[in-house]
Amino acid sequence: MLQERIPIYKVARNPVCKGDILRVKYFFSKDAGSEIRDLTLDNLRAAFPDNHVFDDAVDTQFRTDSELYAYHNFHKCYKLNRIYNSINN
Repeated sequence: MLQERIPIYKVARNPVCKGDILRVKYFFSKDAGSEIRDLTLDNLRAAFPDNHVFDDAVDTQFRTDSELYAYHNFHKCYKLNRIYNSINN
């Protein structure tokens, strides 16, 4: 199984009132000791400003923020981590 080197956190907010829906939000940190940020393309670029190869791969693979938390069922990891690990091994 692939090591998830970029911790990704999934937070679900249950409905409070009738008619509310379950809201899921994703966060990440550069590593386990770093600040937790919203998982967005801009925040990801800001967290890894000197990793140009990773930035190019993110541009190629992800067009929207919501694509960043795509999960790869076969490899049992987030696609973002699979790309990061393939570049930074």
